[in-house]
Amino acid sequence: MIKIRWEADMGKTNHLTKNHLLWIMITQIEHIVGQAFAHELRKIGLTREKWAVIHELVYLGGESTPYRLSKRFIYEPHSISALLSRMEREGFILKTKDLAKKNMVRVSLTDKSKELYPKGIEICQELFTDIMGDIPEGDGIGFMESVARLRDYALVSAAKRKNLTPFKYE
Repeated sequence: MIKIRWEADMGKTNHLTKNHLLWIMITQIEHIVGQAFAHELRKIGLTREKWAVIHELVYLGGESTPYRLSKRFIYEPHSISALLSRMEREGFILKTKDLAKKNMVRVSLTDKSKELYPKGIEICQELFTDIMGDIPEGDGIGFMESVARLRDYALVSAAKRKNLTPFKYE
């Protein structure tokens, strides 16, 4: 296990700040957990992105719009559109025109996705319990609150730099 010796490490370089080191660790965690998660999902024929769409659609009652999904994922609308088109071709979702609003598309789950959902949830529970199971409950809640604040700060900063709409998880 790597121990962080913040004060000693800072003396070795003049460009590594606390925020830079934190960002490095966050990206390392995302890579490690993301690779493990992707590996497990491949066993049931899913990618992380496809799983995210299926999971969100279940959370949203089985149906949503591409726009709402792009807001929830913090993706550009064209990125979510391309993903949804691939998922429709592969039989994971169904896209239909909204009868009330002709220019709106509705996205819903297919039976294939509904059958995969419990398997995906099982993978999540096993993997994340294995990875984070030893973190005390209070520490985990505090960490989650800190990460949520960091996400919110990042969104505000990104909105200033790229004209993104600040995101609030509904």
